[in-house]
Amino acid sequence: MSVHRLGYGAMQITGDGVWVDPTDRSECIQVLRYAVDMGGDLVDTADSYWPEVSEQIISDQIICEALYP
Repeated sequence: MSVHRLGYGAMQITGDGVWVDPTDRSECIQVLRYAVDMGGDLVDTADSYWPEVSEQIISDQIICEALYP
């Protein structure tokens, strides 16, 4: 699988509080949609974004709503 050199780093997907649930989930969806609209095909997460808040958000409803179809 090939991906673009630039991707979206998801550490700040939750907003100001990196390790907490976002205050505005719809804003998270808008950010992911924008990243895809700009040609992004890689959403980068990392274990260092503990406690996996960004991963949970992306893998839950947001990825379905933002990236599909």
